Amino acid sequence: MQQNLQIQLDALRALRSFLLQFKGEMNNKATEFYSILRAIRDSGLPAQVANKYEVDFADPNLQNLRCLIGNIEQLDLPYVNSLIADFEDLLAKTGSM
Repeated sequence: MQQNLQIQLDALRALRSFLLQFKGEMNNKATEFYSILRAIRDSGLPAQVANKYEVDFADPNLQNLRCLIGNIEQLDLPYVNSLIADFEDLLAKTGSM
């Protein structure tokens, strides 16, 4: 039983690590996207074309990206962290960690 708990705990820790890395990468990509949008506006592209892209595509995409990042921060990570704490407690009670 302890070995199974340790395997499950390790899997949860790997998930947490992935979520943290993914969240960081998405934050970086959002920042990069904003920079590219600024460059498009500054490039001399007609304002009507740049604004249409920004309003119709970029803003909704960035909003979805920020929502995903927020969900990971506010929902996924707290849940995974609570599971990790529960498994660590259970392993400590069974005498193996």
